[in-house]
Amino acid sequence: MPSVLTSRRSSRFKRRYIYTLMNEELLEPGSDNQPLEVAAVLAIFVDQLAGVAWQKLGLQVDPMTNTVQKNLAEAQFAIDILADMSTRLEAKVDESDRRQLQTLLRDLRINFVNQSK
Repeated sequence: MPSVLTSRRSSRFKRRYIYTLMNEELLEPGSDNQPLEVAAVLAIFVDQLAGVAWQKLGLQVDPMTNTVQKNLAEAQFAIDILADMSTRLEAKVDESDRRQLQTLLRDLRINFVNQSK
């Protein structure tokens, strides 16, 4: 199974897995296209929600408003949901990806505490 995760600094974890699934060979007409796996979709959700969490922590610019706005209640909600989703995703990924998920959650939680001071 291809890796689901990449580092957060390299545009996070979904892209490598999705690009592997959607390579040119799979997209050619008449080829034996494979359905998208649930783990890949969940990785996309995790990636998107992590981005929202960083924005709600006030540590990233919101691309919709082009501003930085802190909302710790929303950040906490996003982090809690990420933890739940990550628990399910961890069973489907290799050890390296599992560590990256755990690191992402740890970083979000540490930054939540720092932003709460």
